[in-house]
Amino acid sequence: MFQGSIYYDVYRALFLYATNIQKSMTNKIRILHISANTNSHSKNYNERHVNQISDIIECDSIYLDDTTFPPRINSLHSRLQAKIPKMLAFELYPEYDYYLWTDANITLKTTSTVEDFYNLCRNKDMVLFKHNSREFLHEEFSFMFDNKDVPYLQERYLNESIEEQYLVYSKSCNIFNEIPLYALGCFMYKNTDSIHRLMRDWYYHNARYSIQDQLSFPYLLNNFDISVKTICECITDNSYITYWGY
Repeated sequence: MFQGSIYYDVYRALFLYATNIQKSMTNKIRILHISANTNSHSKNYNERHVNQISDIIECDSIYLDDTTFPPRINSLHSRLQAKIPKMLAFELYPEYDYYLWTDANITLKTTSTVEDFYNLCRNKDMVLFKHNSREFLHEEFSFMFDNKDVPYLQERYLNESIEEQYLVYSKSCNIFNEIPLYALGCFMYKNTDSIHRLMRDWYYHNARYSIQDQLSFPYLLNNFDISVKTICECITDNSYITYWGY
């Protein structure tokens, strides 16, 4: 069904109406766990989904693929298309209080994982994993420059405007060398206006400069008054999620 059709609009209106009624009948916090695998860039780990059990939250899970999120083959590369649910889930599904993103190669570890993230995020705007290999943003740029001929990076970032991105960021920020780096395969955020502005800027910078989203996010976060809870456990080995590799 085309999203611009009258049938979609009617369906969406009815869905939101029913959602509002349901929300008014419960005090539970509504959280969306969302993931996407466009063009089969990752293996499908959706069958390892763990249902969430909680008395205080209501969690829906959405896993987008080429069937449920059809490729825009005439206008948008699949990697940039996958950034839409990663960065703009609040536009696609505006009815939630919080959003938990996991890359396609990450699954939830326990039946309480989403509630655990919520408990970390309830007094903050975002929950982020500390980067597992590098501490600062400038180190990530150096890594990209030093390894630009590595096939893994060539496949993903060939001809991306990373050098221009570095020049813009480093010249416009007095504390550029002090900006912390995050691992962005999994994060939670609250549905607020300031988060909306951050995430929309993040998507723009992915389109404008490079889809290496770990470069743009810390720089942009530094420009917003957004509170962050940092998880210091390694994103590939922790008590919350399972990382399955590529």
